[in-house]
Amino acid sequence: MKGFLLSLVLLFSILMGCSSEDETLITELRSKEEGKYNVAVFNNEITSEDYQAAVLKVTNKLMEDSISSVSFDFSAEDSSIFETLDITHFPVIIVFDNRGLVFRTYEVNELESFLK
Repeated sequence: MKGFLLSLVLLFSILMGCSSEDETLITELRSKEEGKYNVAVFNNEITSEDYQAAVLKVTNKLMEDSISSVSFDFSAEDSSIFETLDITHFPVIIVFDNRGLVFRTYEVNELESFLK
C-alpha cells in the first residue's frame, strides 16, 4: 500500500512539473501588452527566406498597432515545444494575446485575414 501511495505522489509530482513547464512556455509566448499580439512561427527545419519574408510583410504593416513581436523558432531538436503547443504540421504560425494562444494557421494569407 505504501508503494502504491508513493507511486501516486511521484506521478502527481511529474504531472505537475510538466504542467508548470507548459505554463511557463505559454507565459513566455504571450504578449505583454493587452490588445497586442505576439506572432510565432514554428518549424522543424529552417524556414525558407520567402516564407519568412511573406510573414514579415503581413506583420510589419501592423507592428505598431497590434503586434508586439514576431519570432521564428527552428526547434528541430526540441519536440517538447511541439507537444506543448500541439504542433503536428510545419511550418505553423501561432498568435498569442496577453492571455494565451488565440489563433493557429499554416497559411500566411489566413494570418493576414485574422490580423485585419
